[in-house]
Amino acid sequence: MPTTDCLPDLRLDVHPKRDIDVMFDGPRVSSDGGLLLLRQIDARLGPVWGRVAALLSDKRSPRRIVHGRLEQVRQRIFQIALGYEDQNDADALRHDPLARTACDRLPDDARGLSSQPTLSRLEHAVTARDVVSLQRQLEADYVAMLATETGGRRARHGRDG
Repeated sequence: MPTTDCLPDLRLDVHPKRDIDVMFDGPRVSSDGGLLLLRQIDARLGPVWGRVAALLSDKRSPRRIVHGRLEQVRQRIFQIALGYEDQNDADALRHDPLARTACDRLPDDARGLSSQPTLSRLEHAVTARDVVSLQRQLEADYVAMLATETGGRRARHGRDG
């Protein structure tokens, strides 16, 4: 069925390899359109999830890694934000074309995202040291954001009295 005026197409620049065309009458349907909004927020926040992923210890053999830490962190955060707080739905969601796209995979990538057991291994691999590092990084990010937002106002108040 061709798109009509009441069903406009939408092109988004949220994937690193290609633009994503959103159609409301396409052959492949996603269960969670909110992923597009989450991915856009993720892009605007900058490398927050990249810093989180970099701080997590990874003792996996580099030759056997299929799902990088950034992809896994994004997948887990997005699933939690969409209401899938436990990992029971990961096996079904890993094949969702929009979920793959939000995690920088191509929609038709046959490998899919991480399975429930793989995400469980990710969560169980996080150490207390990792948690402390994450906490310090988030605190540093927050303080840097405050300094940026209030720096100009403090300088003016300091000069004015």
